[in-house]
Amino acid sequence: MGLVTSRTRFKGMYEIAFPAVNNRDSLIEVELDLIETKQLIQLMGLDLYNQFASNPTDALFAPLFQPMKYGRNFSSGIVEVITAYVYIEYQRMNYSLSTENGRLVKSSSTGTVNSFVNRDMLIYNEHIGGWRAMQTYLSMTFSDYDGQDKSYLFY
Repeated sequence: MGLVTSRTRFKGMYEIAFPAVNNRDSLIEVELDLIETKQLIQLMGLDLYNQFASNPTDALFAPLFQPMKYGRNFSSGIVEVITAYVYIEYQRMNYSLSTENGRLVKSSSTGTVNSFVNRDMLIYNEHIGGWRAMQTYLSMTFSDYDGQDKSYLFY
């Protein structure tokens, strides 16, 4: 799958269904790979992303895969942060709910609370510190760093 994420990462809190009907699981993987690439380019900038994509095991990138702390910003590692942002972007693009047997359109006609906006915003905000910690490391290590900041979402 991707450089950082894998199908097995999308379980539990970041659950995404991969139904095998009509090769749908492969199409979902392709979509997740594209989202991951977009997130990594936002994190690193295009030039640095190209270096990372050509050799993600380079020793200079190894700290990204470990917990790090810069000031008040803590990152549990690039895998956790990118997985969360890929999940949020995928759910935003696919307004239906992932289930084991496929996808269901969210509906409030039954009187149940099924808006995941607050949950997604909490996940997004929870990983801002990780995003910023990794960007601090990248900006201090690479002269060609050109990543994009993410800001907290308020509701």
